Amino acid sequence: MARKPCRHRSSGKFNYVNRWIKYLLCVANFYFMMAGCLLFVLGVIAFAESGIVNRKSSVSLLQWIFNLTVLVFGVGLITTCVAFTGFIGSLRENQCLLKFYYISLALLFVCETVIGVFFFVYRESAISRIEEVVKKTFISQYREIGFEDSTNFVDFIQIELQCCGAKSYNDWTENRYFSCNSTNISSKACGVPYSCCKRMNNINVSARKHCSNTNFLVWHLFRLRERCRFFSHILFVSCGCDTR
Repeated sequence: MARKPCRHRSSGKFNYVNRWIKYLLCVANFYFMMAGCLLFVLGVIAFAESGIVNRKSSVSLLQWIFNLTVLVFGVGLITTCVAFTGFIGSLRENQCLLKFYYISLALLFVCETVIGVFFFVYRESAISRIEEVVKKTFISQYREIGFEDSTNFVDFIQIELQCCGAKSYNDWTENRYFSCNSTNISSKACGVPYSCCKRMNNINVSARKHCSNTNFLVWHLFRLRERCRFFSHILFVSCGCDTR
């Protein structure tokens, strides 16, 4: 039979549940639940191995929130909880769980819509805010102990998008290793990461770590909303600025 009678104790009436819809919902939520569990476990493992807990006093709240391991952990937890209620609710035909399921989906949809509309209406302010967040989190925590995943993520983004920094290469002055001031005696001072360099094929293992003693052109990103492009008339020494 395609339909199964379901009796509700409160009303004493029968409702019919389409089995195809029921099991399709079960299967879909089961896969989402497994994916959420995988993200959750990976987030926990990465968080434990990052060592960020041991240096929590030097980590700001903003860096905690935008840490990749925390984001993966949070997304996995939310996905698992929502998919679990959908899976059990549809399997057991539990109205309470199903109501929680569709209310959760509705709230997520509303949040995404509000964020999208806000970003469209206040685009300039949103872009400026994103640039500020990127500088205070991903750039400032670059190469710090416990943020290796964020470091790899930044390198991947800059290499793939051929850009440097959130707005320009000057953003890297926010990083204590690349800051250009008299107190920074690091060999990387006034420089940028190797992933900012254009001629990646010419960088050896040592240069990938220090990006020094070699001249490279550096990618430049004007705005987050624009394509990455570069200044061909600017030559950078040690991936630091040397205008000519």
